[in-house]
Amino acid sequence: MPSVAHEVLVQVLREDGVLAELLRRARGLKVGAVTPSDPNFSEVKSTEWHGDAFFFAGDPKSPERWLILEAQTSVDEGKLRTIPLSLELARDRYRSAQGDVVLVTAGAQVARWFDRHPFVYEGPLGTKRALAVIRVNLTRVPVAKLLDARRPSLALLAVAAHAKGTRAKARRVASRALALARKSGGPVSSGLVDAILQMVDAKLRRELEEVMEREGYRTDWLQDAYLKGEAKGEAKGEARGEVKEARRALTRVLTKRGFKLTAKMKARITAETDLARLERWHEAAVVATSLAKLFGDA
Repeated sequence: MPSVAHEVLVQVLREDGVLAELLRRARGLKVGAVTPSDPNFSEVKSTEWHGDAFFFAGDPKSPERWLILEAQTSVDEGKLRTIPLSLELARDRYRSAQGDVVLVTAGAQVARWFDRHPFVYEGPLGTKRALAVIRVNLTRVPVAKLLDARRPSLALLAVAAHAKGTRAKARRVASRALALARKSGGPVSSGLVDAILQMVDAKLRRELEEVMEREGYRTDWLQDAYLKGEAKGEAKGEARGEVKEARRALTRVLTKRGFKLTAKMKARITAETDLARLERWHEAAVVATSLAKLFGDA
């Protein structure tokens, strides 16, 4: 199952103009305007098509060119087979146009793995096929090119690139990306912030949420999480209050009946957190003839 980070990365790269802008900033390639499209390889089983996104330049019915996007946030040996397959399927389907495969890797480990494993096939009798794709290693793209207030969506690519790197850099990049996302305003801002928080690990997410909480900034997702946490906290608080009052009531009735509580008995009452048990003790204390019988209640 694809990870949240992978799904967010693909979604961002499918946004209008983001892939073209990334190729320009990362590789100096001028792609021009491309729009996401369904490749619709109807003659092929769906399980054989593993591309993350497909783009057309020009009219989809007669495209000038096309792009296949593969976004990798983890190592996947199967891509060594399916990426060349997706290229051949596109070439067969759209014979009047030429296209390219773009492999975007997030994370240094993933990039190194694909660098060590080229898309090469050699048959036992000498058949050989080699494929070179356009590679974009997000960890090698200068962070400043992605943390750009004019294109806040690109900030997500920076977070994807460094979320699994050193904690200091991951925190620095994510904090800057959050600042840019918040400045973008509107529903886009909320979506970007939530996506950024989902891409980092749990510890860093908590740190960032605490900062946002102190600053009074919450997206719809964070607001919902906060309200649930607040309600849960209130419920726990009410339960703690009821337990505390039950302890006090039990102690009062025992004292009024003339029982002398030992330090051990007082400690047992204080340590008891089961409200139902405290209530049973209270009812029994009204008629109890000895403390031994009372606290013998399991």
